[in-house]
Amino acid sequence: MGFVHAHNDYTPVGEAERLDDEQKALERNAVRRVQKGNLQTMYKMFRVLMVQSLLGEATASPVHGLEPQGRNH
Repeated sequence: MGFVHAHNDYTPVGEAERLDDEQKALERNAVRRVQKGNLQTMYKMFRVLMVQSLLGEATASPVHGLEPQGRNH
């Protein structure tokens, strides 16, 4: 509405509140970025661990019938 504080260097009324709201919004966005980054990192780590687990099972228990054929006379 264009109101200003006559005793506070004629700053707009509500300016401090607006700046406070903007700061809070920036902080919320920063937290969300960190949370999203952590979730993506955790998902990637989970996938790596699953692949390692599957590879470990594959080498620990060979499939019967696929053993190398040696020269047994």
